[in-house]
Amino acid sequence: MTTLHACSIPYCDKPVHGHLLCNTHYRRWKATGDPVPRLRLTRRMSTEERLWYYTNITNDETSCWLWTGPQNHHGYGRISHKRTRALSAHRVAWELANGPIPPGLCVLHTCDTPTCVRNDGEHSHLFLGTQLDNMQDRQRKGRTPQGERSGNAKLTNVQARALYDLRWKISRAEAAQRFGISIGYVSHIWNHRARNHLHNLD
Repeated sequence: MTTLHACSIPYCDKPVHGHLLCNTHYRRWKATGDPVPRLRLTRRMSTEERLWYYTNITNDETSCWLWTGPQNHHGYGRISHKRTRALSAHRVAWELANGPIPPGLCVLHTCDTPTCVRNDGEHSHLFLGTQLDNMQDRQRKGRTPQGERSGNAKLTNVQARALYDLRWKISRAEAAQRFGISIGYVSHIWNHRARNHLHNLD
């Protein structure tokens, strides 16, 4: 039977006092139930070690590997790098598996889960694309606010459809005055440059 002479906590080489812990970690475990505060432990880890420390990895071939650490306001994982800046966790995961991300490309999700960092080859949920690819992917999957769901919407969908139906019946100036919008916005709707989802009703 192998006897452990050093503390079982990573990066601690102090002699064991009890329960495979050194005196410091043993007393902290007795007092709080946790021998090492999470943040203090991760400060000594590399970026890769920190990524997997905060990730829940599953054994099946389809589930997401979810980042459980800090997130930004969009819900994407944030991981500190050399204590100087924060990186996106899913971008770090991609680079660990595939190398540097080429300039101008983004790391996108097949699973539409911002906290997913699964990067294991053929089962990976991450792929590269341009910002245009990202926007088209969002629109294709219905994740881009459209029409009256947009925070900048000037008309409801019913109003926009009514305006569109008048495109051959009144002038742009009259339509703008009737709906309380600019002539330019009338032109956008009539020329299919705004509210495109309503034109499918033709």
